[in-house]
Amino acid sequence: MLRRSLFVSALMLASVVGFASSAKAVSEPVNLTGIVPTACTLTDVVAGTLVSSGDNKTLSSTLSGGAAATLKINCTTGTVSLTAPTKTAGTTGTTTNADIETKTAKLTLFDNTSVDSGAPAIAVVSGAAKVDLVATDTNAALAPGSYTFTTTVTVTP
Repeated sequence: MLRRSLFVSALMLASVVGFASSAKAVSEPVNLTGIVPTACTLTDVVAGTLVSSGDNKTLSSTLSGGAAATLKINCTTGTVSLTAPTKTAGTTGTTTNADIETKTAKLTLFDNTSVDSGAPAIAVVSGAAKVDLVATDTNAALAPGSYTFTTTVTVTP
């Protein structure tokens, strides 16, 4: 009987020592990786269409039949701005870039925030965007012909 008690006691002691060693704390480093883009991109750029007003003093993408230029902004963080538009091609007759007193453009992001040409940059929101343009000669009708205006969208990460 004494042998049996010693055997059971030894077995209990061995199991306690065995469980105690298996409950030790362990640690292991876990890595997480990510990529921060080094640049923003502008893609899917489609030119807009300007329509002449009834008095031929204004060309605008916002008039009936006109269409805004469209593009997609791909940027996780940063700012976006728009330069003042300039006449870059078209009729040279009596209407020069200087004759067109009012040239404004507006960039509208997909969340309906917007920035006017020449205004301070705003926080960028990735997604679809559109650019509307209005060019007006307040003194006289624009000379007949085809016109092209350019404004530059700049996204800074």
